[in-house]
Amino acid sequence: MCIRHLWITSALDSGYEMSVIAYMAGTSVEMIQKNYYEPHAAEREKMARDMPQISEPKVRQERKVVGIKEAKCCKTRCKKI
Repeated sequence: MCIRHLWITSALDSGYEMSVIAYMAGTSVEMIQKNYYEPHAAEREKMARDMPQISEPKVRQERKVVGIKEAKCCKTRCKKI
């Protein structure tokens, strides 16, 4: 294993900014992303846990308007109670 690879992956695992790692390694951010960066399992799990679930439909709660009486209907007209 190359010491350069170990240093870059250790810096990424420690959470250092990718642009700083690239600068100190003498390379580009694009090369770091292409060859070294991988979304970490712990971060993927945290994001999956924190994001709202969009696959499950939300239960719609009926709203009652305060101050308006319900109408009682008949065939000819509606009366308010």
